[in-house]
Amino acid sequence: MLASGSSDGSLGLWNINGQSIIQPSRVDGCWVDCLAFSPDGKYIISSINNDPLSGRGFAGVLKLWDLEGNIIGNPFTGHEDSVTCVAFSPDGTLIISGSVDGTVRLWDQQGNAVGSPFIGHKFRVTSVDFDPTGKQVVSSGVDGTVRLWPVDWVYWLQVGCDRLRYHPVLKNPQTEVERQAWETCQNYVWEPEKGTQKLYEQALQRIKDEENFPAAEEKNFSDAILILNLVIQFNPDHADAYYHRGKCYADFHNKHKTIVDFNTAATLYRQQGKTETEEYLEVKKFLNQL
Repeated sequence: MLASGSSDGSLGLWNINGQSIIQPSRVDGCWVDCLAFSPDGKYIISSINNDPLSGRGFAGVLKLWDLEGNIIGNPFTGHEDSVTCVAFSPDGTLIISGSVDGTVRLWDQQGNAVGSPFIGHKFRVTSVDFDPTGKQVVSSGVDGTVRLWPVDWVYWLQVGCDRLRYHPVLKNPQTEVERQAWETCQNYVWEPEKGTQKLYEQALQRIKDEENFPAAEEKNFSDAILILNLVIQFNPDHADAYYHRGKCYADFHNKHKTIVDFNTAATLYRQQGKTETEEYLEVKKFLNQL
């Protein structure tokens, strides 16, 4: 199977004989510069680019499609100019993109930004890809440079902390910076349960603070979602973090992300024998109503 994108904003699927498999999907007034299949062949990620001066409200976004030509979830927004290249990680859980704005950005399949943009190219990024382990990304640009970026920052944090574990600076920290470095390694590498629980409690407090606003339009759970993202990165089996992040997405009326997180939470609750909890019963009720 082949996929194609066009300057008329259409996305097409073809067999190896050149016959169209589906009616091309189109986003009027835009163009597709790049696309990629997921490793399992079930999805396509593509750029949807638009003139920043057109007044449409975006310059370059990513969209996830199924093989029927349906858009899944909301656009991946963040780039300030056209998206020029995109790739899936080897396990299909992450997506990397490069742009005319010079940045390289990492996303999960739900369109959440993972970490901060990788900034270093001076001009357009021309290609991006993951290494076979999925722990690093390589990018090239018209500035003539090829750059290597760490993707799994939790892994690299562990590497750095373990290498410096017996260094005098961490064994006997004196300055504020040294103490912060020791606390980071202690809480998120050597005793990660402690740091993860602290982040989780911070997220719950942010949610509680937002729920105290009487008007729905005054509530903003973005900070809580960012903290829960960190909890999940440090502990991918934290069912309650998926549950609460799903509820935050529900408040944003993002049904797709809510379903994804609730499905993950339900699976983890069952694996952990927590099927009698209020959280599991709420998630199960929500999913059964779909």
